[in-house]
Amino acid sequence: MRRPLCLFAALFLCSLYAYYLITGAINADRFGQNLPENGTKVYVYGKVRMLSVKGEQEVAELTECSFLSAGDEVQETDGGLLVYPDETETEEPKIGERVLIEGTFYAFERAENEGQFDAASYYAVKGLCGRLFDARLMARGGTHSRLSQTLHKVRRRIEAVYETYLSPEDAGLLAAIVLGEKGMVDTDVKQRFQNAGYSHLLALSGLHVAAVGLGILYLIKRLVRKIFAHTTLRHEEGRGGKKATLVSAVLSGGILFLYCLMTGMSVSTMRAFFMLLLAIIADMTDRTYDLLSAAAVSSVIVSLIRPASIYDVGFRLSFLAVLSIAVIYPRLVALLPEKAMKKPVEALLVSLSIQLGTLPVVAESFYQIPLLGIVLNLIAIPLMSVVLPCGIVLGIAGGIGSGAGIGVVFEKIAQLCGFITHAIFWVYNRTATLSTVTNAGVLIVGKPVKWRVAAYYALLFTALFAARYLAERREKETSEVGVSLYVDQRSRPFMGLKHRFYRPVGTLILCGILMIAAVILCTNRPGGFSVRNLSVGQGDCSLIISDTHVILIDCGSTTESGVGTYRLIPNLKANGIGKIDVVFVSHFDLDHVSGIVELLSDPVYRTRIGGVILSSKASETDGETEAYRQLLELCSLAKIPVYGMRRGDRLAFGSMIVTCLSPDADTAYPDTNAASAVLHIYEEESGFSGLFTGDIGEETETGLLSDDLSINYLKVAHHGSNGSSSASFLQHFLGEDPERVTAVISVGEGNRYGHPGGEMLRRIRSFRNVDLYRTDEQGEVITEYDRSGAKIRTFF
Repeated sequence: MRRPLCLFAALFLCSLYAYYLITGAINADRFGQNLPENGTKVYVYGKVRMLSVKGEQEVAELTECSFLSAGDEVQETDGGLLVYPDETETEEPKIGERVLIEGTFYAFERAENEGQFDAASYYAVKGLCGRLFDARLMARGGTHSRLSQTLHKVRRRIEAVYETYLSPEDAGLLAAIVLGEKGMVDTDVKQRFQNAGYSHLLALSGLHVAAVGLGILYLIKRLVRKIFAHTTLRHEEGRGGKKATLVSAVLSGGILFLYCLMTGMSVSTMRAFFMLLLAIIADMTDRTYDLLSAAAVSSVIVSLIRPASIYDVGFRLSFLAVLSIAVIYPRLVALLPEKAMKKPVEALLVSLSIQLGTLPVVAESFYQIPLLGIVLNLIAIPLMSVVLPCGIVLGIAGGIGSGAGIGVVFEKIAQLCGFITHAIFWVYNRTATLSTVTNAGVLIVGKPVKWRVAAYYALLFTALFAARYLAERREKETSEVGVSLYVDQRSRPFMGLKHRFYRPVGTLILCGILMIAAVILCTNRPGGFSVRNLSVGQGDCSLIISDTHVILIDCGSTTESGVGTYRLIPNLKANGIGKIDVVFVSHFDLDHVSGIVELLSDPVYRTRIGGVILSSKASETDGETEAYRQLLELCSLAKIPVYGMRRGDRLAFGSMIVTCLSPDADTAYPDTNAASAVLHIYEEESGFSGLFTGDIGEETETGLLSDDLSINYLKVAHHGSNGSSSASFLQHFLGEDPERVTAVISVGEGNRYGHPGGEMLRRIRSFRNVDLYRTDEQGEVITEYDRSGAKIRTFF
């Protein structure tokens, strides 16, 4: 075998992954066994591992934690904590010392819906189990790490320089790129860069570390060789020879190590550091540097240092990017003639290679593919070679430049670097907006299942093998044609014709196979008919999906912030839903509309909504509310049509018929809840017949008793309030038909309203044909319908 190290690394990583999968050693549930209840005031004793910035706060990361109870009992835990200091706290712990901290404990949140970010699992990989808020430093002791603390101060000093010479947004971007401090980057900026395929720019990637390392090595090697050329160590034409190389390697490796340590030693940073270290060793020992072998050795070293990193998305993306450059890029180059290999073409092929190699991981992680990312990165990546040195020079010159004399020179240098950086970030932001100008900028693909990922990579390697085979045949026949032409000049017009077709044929085969692979990977929208009741805390959100259309009925919460951004939109993306045909708003209480406002503000989905339909009484009952005015304004900006719906109105979406049962045009309603839009949805192919009741009470329910409907699904009104779902209403819609009915209560855990009410639960449970589900206990409720009945899945 040509690369035994690659085989060894693959076997080692697979074994390590299987070990953790079987034993569950990296599992969020493991941390939840010895933890206090959320909101509990606790004392924690632990060791400070790292200090970082999140938002505007200095956050400490504790390890080796123990909880101290009121009776001085010590309760140890496997997981570490993120500590958010109280606003009045002025004392900052030091890295490496042991501290006693008082604060309010909250465990990391578990995902409650498909596509939702699972903070508990994410931080479990990092060895963390929760947060301490309003923390106060009670006691400290032991020695701290002088090296880590000094590097931390240098880092904070550089960040302060960025904030002095740049705007807050630019300073946050530069801190992320140069120092790996993503906590200073605004959420909107992160989303914008993700849509443009620029996410890799917002982290200290291996590409950046390699560039810094090579730059340091080049400068130090030149300096050392010049020094050695004037000493007794000179030889090899006065260039310093191997001793100069050794000194250069030690100095540059040491500086790079300190830089990586200062920036947090992320997975991609460690990978780049070890690969660069192997390159230096190869140079010193006159050995050939092999990119694949270096990546294999680095992956093993990183996984030994941080075993949990094999579950980290950054680990997979970092190493897949290197493998793509080593394996895919040469195959693509072989398909093009040498005269076409200009710098822009090479950059395009490198970007395309990385996109092809990492596509499944990107789809699994973000559920979308930035279609313009390949082209936009042709601008972004070359400019990064300017931003990185400018950021480093700005940090150094800005820290020195003050006062008169030489300080003025450094200040001018810092101002120049700040101007260049701002100009490049302006280009980044302008080009990033292109991804959301048209609907084609971002392709929503959904979360692919495992067999689709396996099929994609199988087809990709098949295409690469075919490209390599055709390239080798072309090279062989080209040489044979050259010999034949030399021997027999009479056949010259007919020689060399066959081998000319290998490149176009290879390109067509490669493109054809890749198109099939992309279709398999990116076709993840669920088939059939389903209703998804998302868990949004104390609120409501129903998503109806058919083979041809998607309908959203309400989305809001009074207990969960960002419910549209962090729960609804990820769920849409995870299910491959790139367009919503219509959004129904039953009424304008925040627990039904706050998420819709966020949806209409999203740069991707605000252009992908067909229309918004309100209760015809909305202007009377909700016209003075801020939510009403804001929704109409957002719809106007996005040019989304808004309609009113009243009793008797009917809409058809393919085989799905939506009928409005309330409000009645001639009825005066006392409040917004009573005037909620009540919808009946019937889907012919699946036999689904469902009732969506908003927040109506008994008075409005009485007006629905004249409707003779047979239903098999009920969205229980007003989160299960005792004042709704009256006995007569339930008897009318549930008691006269023996067909089983799925009833769902959308409600927040431990809400202050006492929903669902005990009386209502007793009333609905008295019907034996009803299957009752609650989002506070079971998370997202997914009900799939066909003619054979309902298949129900819950997230918990």
